[in-house]
Amino acid sequence: MTKLIKSSQKNPCPICKKEDWCYQLSPSLWCCKRSDEAPLGFHRTTKQDRDGAYYYAVDDDPSDWEFKKEEWAKKEAQRKLDRVESQQQEFSTQLTSAQRDPLIRSLSQDCGLIREHYQMLSNRGLPDEQIKGRLFFSIEQFQKVGEHYPLNLPGVYRSPFGDRQLKGKGIAIVTIDADGLATGWQVMNDDPRPTEPDVDFCKYYWAKGNKSSHLPIGDGELPIQTSGTASNPDTIWECEGLLKPVIASDLIGERFIGAAGGLFRSSPIQVKAALKDVQTVIIAVDAGDVVNHHRVRHWRLETEFLKSLGLEVLFAWWGQINKTENDIDELTPDECSSIEYLTPDRLFAIANSQLPEKEDRLVSETEPEPEPEPEKALDNNNPPVKFSSNYQDGLILHTVEKQDDGTFQPQQQRIGNHLEASAYVENTEGAETGVLVKFRNQRGKTSQVLIPRITLAGDGLEALRFLVDRGYHYSRKQKGLLLDYLFGLGCEVVRV
Repeated sequence: MTKLIKSSQKNPCPICKKEDWCYQLSPSLWCCKRSDEAPLGFHRTTKQDRDGAYYYAVDDDPSDWEFKKEEWAKKEAQRKLDRVESQQQEFSTQLTSAQRDPLIRSLSQDCGLIREHYQMLSNRGLPDEQIKGRLFFSIEQFQKVGEHYPLNLPGVYRSPFGDRQLKGKGIAIVTIDADGLATGWQVMNDDPRPTEPDVDFCKYYWAKGNKSSHLPIGDGELPIQTSGTASNPDTIWECEGLLKPVIASDLIGERFIGAAGGLFRSSPIQVKAALKDVQTVIIAVDAGDVVNHHRVRHWRLETEFLKSLGLEVLFAWWGQINKTENDIDELTPDECSSIEYLTPDRLFAIANSQLPEKEDRLVSETEPEPEPEPEKALDNNNPPVKFSSNYQDGLILHTVEKQDDGTFQPQQQRIGNHLEASAYVENTEGAETGVLVKFRNQRGKTSQVLIPRITLAGDGLEALRFLVDRGYHYSRKQKGLLLDYLFGLGCEVVRV
């Protein structure tokens, strides 16, 4: 029986260059779950797996690679032109920062801030003048707005009843750019965080109605936040989030910029405008970031981005190793007075001392990439990985872990609520296939829906949106496992 090798970080798919979902059947044969185009050196076969993903084989004769390279380059150039054209069409219907500013300021006045939201912001340490000056406003569920607010203003949409409403419920945190223009907002969800581990919950989310919050600049940048006045015009502080820099600028008495997730490099045009005449950027990493190799890698990339702009980069440090410590917007007066300023090398040395050896390699600036480990032979004593699903336990992944004594210990991971397939469904011509599934929805009731197989093409996210829209709940951390399960759903075909 052919051994299937899943793509991984050390063995990515050569077709889509990704590290998950695809698999290898032999050194010269891959099945790619994402791409429909063969890269240079491969050709797409006529064979497909049960999910409709094509197999790709290595070209036997490399003599025609130059011709294929030329053809591939032409196709890639055309794809880039198509993307640019699509982006330009999208940008032509989006509001600029200057057009958004008066609308958002008017919306803030019309909606106002309810007492509970005002108290929440005050409890976070914001003075009255900051709360009023930063344009915070409250959004109630199904909140109606006037017809003078255009549908291409992010957050505004036309309801089924014909009126215009705002999407979301919570506090709108307005972004203000380097020119003082209101450019967008995120909604801070004021609903209580659910206790169930498999319930998706988003504390902050961007305003989105008929149009997304992306600005028609660059590659479609998301707005960044600026706040405060600098004691030294050559220096600016940086932290993640949109509310945190507003609070921190008042607490520290310095000028801050903020970005959702700390992704400043994704909004280079706005960042360059905000850092005009600045020589030094001080980054305030969150508590616990230095023990999370994903966050350390993120801040290394941000450091490289800022250095590419010719800026000096320092990190503010008050001993925030663990998540139990305070973030920059929560510092006590003693912590503010004890802040140290570390070079990137010093901060990453602290991270290296805290991370396990395997993760330490991911953040070291000087250590070379480790050699890939040889593939381990398949152990016949290792039971196969499998899924199970029932109403009581939900959808479970069953694996095994080899112990020191050579025995195997069963392991379980809960993915989400109960979800099982009843049948494949297709018409008499064998087309328009779908998978009939039933699952336990958020109210504990059983739902049955037909998932079109076409939604599983590509990255499969459309299938997840299809399920979530119909009440299915799963753990966000287990999204990849849920997609694996959906890709592998198999049962008898029922013709309808």
